[in-house]
Amino acid sequence: MTARANDADVKNEVAAVLAVILEVPREAISDGFSPDDCETWDSVRHLRLVLAIEERFGVTFDEAEIEHLTSLRAILDALEKRLAG
Repeated sequence: MTARANDADVKNEVAAVLAVILEVPREAISDGFSPDDCETWDSVRHLRLVLAIEERFGVTFDEAEIEHLTSLRAILDALEKRLAG
């Protein structure tokens, strides 16, 4: 994949995945959107979210990263590292 994780298109794709998995409106998702903002963001949906992002972008996050993927910004930052390296 040649796109950078912080490109607007990639950000919109990740936000769309968040919206679908967490069953929230896309408009509700900002950079700081986190489990504190979303009562449906539980441990099961968190894993579904991570798996969906890994599949979509062809990356794999390690266990330590997964527990920190708790906002749109954190997901984009981790995705950027994976796509760059």
